[in-house]
Amino acid sequence: MQPLRFIDQKLNTIAMYRLVLYGLAVEAGAGILLSFLNVLSFTGTIMLVSLGLSIIACLVTSAIMARSWKVTANTESSLITAFILFMILPPATTVMYGAAIILASVIAIASKYLLVARGRHIFNPAAFGLAAVAIAGLSYSRWWIGSAALLPFVVITGLLVVRKIRRFTLVSTFIASALIVMLIIGLTQGRDPAAILIGAFTSWPLIFAGTIMLTEPGTMPVRQRQRLIFAVIVGVIFASQVSIGPISSTPEVALLIGNLFAVAVSPASRMRLKLIAKHKL
Repeated sequence: MQPLRFIDQKLNTIAMYRLVLYGLAVEAGAGILLSFLNVLSFTGTIMLVSLGLSIIACLVTSAIMARSWKVTANTESSLITAFILFMILPPATTVMYGAAIILASVIAIASKYLLVARGRHIFNPAAFGLAAVAIAGLSYSRWWIGSAALLPFVVITGLLVVRKIRRFTLVSTFIASALIVMLIIGLTQGRDPAAILIGAFTSWPLIFAGTIMLTEPGTMPVRQRQRLIFAVIVGVIFASQVSIGPISSTPEVALLIGNLFAVAVSPASRMRLKLIAKHKL
């Protein structure tokens, strides 16, 4: 398996957060380029403005929170959150949508410092920011990254990330759970199974949510069996299409519920390890 060995060697030279950041930057760049080419339904200029708002809001909030907590700001993590919010929220075509991008970014970064249990985040920061602006009625989750035109970029980035962190079982369990629920719901509605499966990958953020957001290491269970239950919970809610009052089973809500399960089954204390040495095998 020479190609896989070559890929692994390259992946081993890149830290996990940096790999995710590079992948998201490529996806964002592709989305902006396709907007300028009129493939997506937004203008390229609006996309650039939206990305700028998200990045600035995340970095400024991170700097303020880090100074207040007297810790070092994690720039890479903040940029990852900014890119994720940019690729999910509607672009800043109105003042309200622009304000929603800024507010979601501020809330997402602040949650990393404020919503902590046992030394780890309670919620996925981006998902929490998305849910907050949706509940406030300022915006909604567009998930334009789930379009068919961007699927090749999403798949390649997702595969590299999952290969890097060795979480194929987690992601495949999430995708399988979501697809089963989608098929059950679709078949009861008289839809064609092939159309359901094609739509799941070309018009839903299934791959992006599973490979980028579900795999966030700080908000998933630490044990393998618990991670699989976590993946099933998120996958089932992700695809269930139910609403309880003002709350719907959107991808971010599914992830937040899964995060609560992760906190509930996490060990009472967190072990912090220090790297002593590393050896090339």
